[in-house]
Amino acid sequence: MNIGIFSTAATLLEIIPDGNIEHVNDSELGRLSVVELRSSLRDLQRQLITLQYEQVAVLAELDSRGFESLGLRGLPDLIRVELNVTRRAARAQAQLVARFGERRSMTGEPLEPVYPVAAKVFAAGELSAEHATVIADVVETLPAPAQAEHGTGIESTLVELAAEHDPRTLKQLGQRIIAHLDPDGSEPVERNQAAWRGLSLRPGPDSTVRIEGILTPECAAIWQAALTPLAQRRSTDELGEDTRTIGQRWHDAFEHAGRMLLATGGCRSRPGCPRSCS
Repeated sequence: MNIGIFSTAATLLEIIPDGNIEHVNDSELGRLSVVELRSSLRDLQRQLITLQYEQVAVLAELDSRGFESLGLRGLPDLIRVELNVTRRAARAQAQLVARFGERRSMTGEPLEPVYPVAAKVFAAGELSAEHATVIADVVETLPAPAQAEHGTGIESTLVELAAEHDPRTLKQLGQRIIAHLDPDGSEPVERNQAAWRGLSLRPGPDSTVRIEGILTPECAAIWQAALTPLAQRRSTDELGEDTRTIGQRWHDAFEHAGRMLLATGGCRSRPGCPRSCS
């Protein structure tokens, strides 16, 4: 995480209603169980990520207003001066703003971020800046036409994978997806993809089940296409506002798809040959 986040923490807390970050009394920590400490650690991480996104939002607003009168050449200069960081750190922070901060049109109308799916999860504290950067880097390795066609789908897929994988692994998964798309016409790596594939259902102590695995790009694309419409946020109706998280909506979409498959009798072809399904 960019250390510049802490230099404006006090200012940001003033504009965050009921600031989330609470003072931790060292004497109280000794009375917490390991489970409680681990929970606190995760909560603090989410709060720090949320605070970092608040910094991105402030910088995006500053950038939209311009600062020529300050004698600065661009956003990286402003960040370097205001946050007292290196030029490299300032450029990295400016890149976060460019990719995940809200933008304005030439007429001043608000525009969503370049990567809206990642930005939303980043703002909620559920996607680190490092994960978000990896996602943008992966999408931007594609030529412009391929980005237009596949960028949003890859972004959404990697956001989901980021919940279970560290940034390095996420980058590797992204590279595998890009290799499958094969924009330059090289031979696909289907043999390696078949070797990587795997899926497991691991029961937990409370009867829930954790899904773990690697899908081939073809399989991932099938489920992406099947689940995306089912995972959309429900319109406000007699049931009230849809407050489910993105992860909860994808879980419910997965369950709904399974019920639909069972209701129709599923695939009646012989097991182990998915291509034979018609």
